[in-house]
Amino acid sequence: MFLYRIDAFYTADAPQFWHWLQALFFGICGLILLFILQQQLGQMPGIDLLQGYGLFFILGLLAALIANVTGAGGGIIFLPAFLVLGLSSEEALASSFAIQCFGMTSGMLSWLKTRAESNIKHTDVYVTEKISLLRLTTVISIGSISGLWFCQYFSISPPFHIHSLFSGFSLLLGLSILIKSRFKSLNNRTISVMNFRKHCLVFVLALFGGMLTSWLSIGIGELIALLLLLMGFSIRTSIFVAVCSSALTVLAALPYYLDSSLVQWPIVLFAASGALIGGAIAGPLTMKLNTDKIKHIFAIWILLSALLYMLLA
Repeated sequence: MFLYRIDAFYTADAPQFWHWLQALFFGICGLILLFILQQQLGQMPGIDLLQGYGLFFILGLLAALIANVTGAGGGIIFLPAFLVLGLSSEEALASSFAIQCFGMTSGMLSWLKTRAESNIKHTDVYVTEKISLLRLTTVISIGSISGLWFCQYFSISPPFHIHSLFSGFSLLLGLSILIKSRFKSLNNRTISVMNFRKHCLVFVLALFGGMLTSWLSIGIGELIALLLLLMGFSIRTSIFVAVCSSALTVLAALPYYLDSSLVQWPIVLFAASGALIGGAIAGPLTMKLNTDKIKHIFAIWILLSALLYMLLA
């Protein structure tokens, strides 16, 4: 019976609820960023800080926008960019997680508010869908966070060349989506019934996705979005679940790095500010795009990730 109480969040007042929750989140993030700014101003003049790191605002804005439109995560932009700028792989990974905590959470709240606004009319069908997605997102998040924490706290290194594997996998993934979209084979699918066996399949993939995310700061969103799409979920629902799962995963990843000096806070200050805005406009933007455009953006983003990680490899 508890699950059916979730319908309270999808009545006519639900968009207002998510609006205030989003405003509260932005207020908390603003205080955190002001604290970081105060700390950084104690180490360098404000003009030097702006000149040295101001462009990261644009990087964070674009990465978060595309990441929350596709569900694939923003680490694909942050990690290679930070490595090119001379950060160590640990510093790049930690900073990427920190920025995504702002951007992906902003995107998750944006998606929740946007979906509530599109489902204002209350029916049993809507309630059933919300309960199903809640259960699905919970299973994915538990699996993803378990895999991530296992690698983090037991210092598990990838048993293979992770960049080459991920780039090859992403290349095949992107091309397959483009081909299938071309022939409309993904547009005529219907949502599959999520029985116990399918939940187990999703959990196992999420477990691997969490491990992948611990090594690359990306992986869970892309894998989950694709799997749900192939299982018959709509492109928007697939991305919605992927964004929520990614947000919860990166939030769980950050505490591991907070006691170290690996997070580059000047970069986070500007990139996270942009990521907050990018995530906030992703949900409404995706609702205005038709499904074909979303699929093409998703496929191109995955192909881009493949090319970038091939360069890293």
